[in-house]
Amino acid sequence: MPVDEQVEQQIEKLEAERERLRGGRAATTRPWRPTASAWRRSASISIAVGLPAASAARRATRLDPGGAHERSAETVEKYWQ
Repeated sequence: MPVDEQVEQQIEKLEAERERLRGGRAATTRPWRPTASAWRRSASISIAVGLPAASAARRATRLDPGGAHERSAETVEKYWQ
């Protein structure tokens, strides 16, 4: 299995675990009241896979592979400021 596919599978596995920890609640539904350990694990998963930005980018690429493009250096530099 190519490395990209392995990474994608691991990311999807972590996202599924994060969703399970959140009790299936989307960000727009009722508040999430996690236990301390669930909150820490969810936070570490979010950091590990770069959520939410990377997750949204992956979903967008899946929906419209031709619409994906690399951001310019100028755009990326603005993120750091």
